[in-house]
Amino acid sequence: MVNIQYLDYSIGRFVIILLVTWIIIYLATRRFKGENKFVIYVISLFLFVYSGIGGSFIEVPIIYIFYYFIFLIFFLIVFIRIGFKNTKTIKYQIFVDNFISKEILSRRNANIIILTYFTVVFVSSYYPDFNFKRLFIILNPELKFSIERFHGDSIQSLLFYIELLLRPLYFLSLIQYRKRLIRFILILIIPLYIGYTASPYISRSDLVPLSLVFLYSCYYYYPIYRKTIILLLIASIGPMIIMLYRYSMARIGAEFQNTSLIDALVGILNTEITFPLHFKEFWNNEFRQDIDQFVLWIITLPIPGFIKGSAFGFSLNYNTSAFLLNVEKGGTGYYVLLIGMVTESFIIFGKYFIFLMAILCGYVLGYTYRILSFSSQFNILRFYFIFYICYAFARAGTGALFPTVINSFILFYIVVIYIYNKVNKCYQYPSLIDSSFGVKN
Repeated sequence: MVNIQYLDYSIGRFVIILLVTWIIIYLATRRFKGENKFVIYVISLFLFVYSGIGGSFIEVPIIYIFYYFIFLIFFLIVFIRIGFKNTKTIKYQIFVDNFISKEILSRRNANIIILTYFTVVFVSSYYPDFNFKRLFIILNPELKFSIERFHGDSIQSLLFYIELLLRPLYFLSLIQYRKRLIRFILILIIPLYIGYTASPYISRSDLVPLSLVFLYSCYYYYPIYRKTIILLLIASIGPMIIMLYRYSMARIGAEFQNTSLIDALVGILNTEITFPLHFKEFWNNEFRQDIDQFVLWIITLPIPGFIKGSAFGFSLNYNTSAFLLNVEKGGTGYYVLLIGMVTESFIIFGKYFIFLMAILCGYVLGYTYRILSFSSQFNILRFYFIFYICYAFARAGTGALFPTVINSFILFYIVVIYIYNKVNKCYQYPSLIDSSFGVKN
């Protein structure tokens, strides 16, 4: 593991990266307010942490900083252009929200979806031995389960695929419990608990975003407690850093020891801000990925992997990890090294067309955000998008972004198409429904 304490760090580079990033964000957000402004801040912060700060290390070629700025600029331009279009009237918006609340996301339908999701998570987690005794045993976390969980037979692959398809609908259904805080917390925790007892491992990439989804939901729906939530969040930063570091150590079997805040912070930063260090390895050689294979992978993503096999796969992070570690994929000493979006863009599109990846990602994320802004009934799912999907995109790159917004959201897209057609039909012909939707004609 890289230790930033032994790396040469340029304060001048850091100041330039920080200042230019702030200018880009300022220019991008000055016309917006509310959640639109907030989501730009969040995505930009994620990209700054995982692809920006690391450019301050002397070992990273100076050209990387230029590529980072290009990526951030093109990404935000496209994301804003695609994601923030809104031509709906207030009357139409009220009609949409009431229609979805009463006809689609009723309490009964939401409970059915949530219970179905719990069942699928339970079966996929405990298959094939179904040793239910583990449900009542809390073991120490072990990193090996992060791999074993997703490399089972075809039945387990099918169950996991169903779980992915239901996940957006599960977060969609949580809107029914936005004002019932205890139940909301329990419904969020239960899938994590089931998964952990079956295979004692939860990644920080799950814990942190889900915690943010919960906190932002409370902030959004309980305005009288906003100052309290902010103060508690600020006060908990130190203990949370220490807790996350100790958890990361526990999952690799390290012995427990007293840890200072500085040691914990350095330990986390060693993992989270050093992705750009890998850029120099690819800048100085001819390692590249086939663009045709990348495009074919995206096109065939809706087809489950257990059906199409590995012929259409695009395992960029796995291939780059094997190259960086100089070991065969899956061999002794092999593990996954994340390299960040800028380096991924360079490997796929080359040094002259990095902006194409920024445009593609900006379009995909922007269009998804636009769909999720269709109704306030999609709020919890939209929070999941902001804190989970955007985080995964900035941290894990294309391997996390495209399978999520294409594969995982298929059922949700079908629901949205049905809602859109039904709503427009009823809005044009109000005699088809009763008068309980709160819209006078």
